[in-house]
Amino acid sequence: MRRLAGSCHPLIRRSVARARHLPPDVVKRLARDEDRTVRLFLAESCDDAPPEMLLEVWSWWDGSFSHPDRPRSHPKFPRTGLLRYAGDPAGRMRRLARDDPASTPADVARLSRDPDAEVRRRAPRTPD
Repeated sequence: MRRLAGSCHPLIRRSVARARHLPPDVVKRLARDEDRTVRLFLAESCDDAPPEMLLEVWSWWDGSFSHPDRPRSHPKFPRTGLLRYAGDPAGRMRRLARDDPASTPADVARLSRDPDAEVRRRAPRTPD
């Protein structure tokens, strides 16, 4: 897997990223891959994917039919520190603020008046 993860061919690296478990050095390498699809496949399939990469993938990926709600439902997706996104220009990132266990009723009230409909819809929900 180490050798394949270093392949110059993105299709090979994408295949490696689909593994459920990988050695830490391989995960680290694939999490920094220049090919977005490699990082996406790592987020969808690999239980060892790093939290910071999962957050990065969340910023641009809506999920797929085969892996709904990934990367947000990934066990390593960060839950704390998400309130910092409450003022983010991207509604997709503001949605995460509600998932932070430190969110307060005041945060929920503010998010329920957000200009983005999806942020407003998620605001009153109990975090998953």
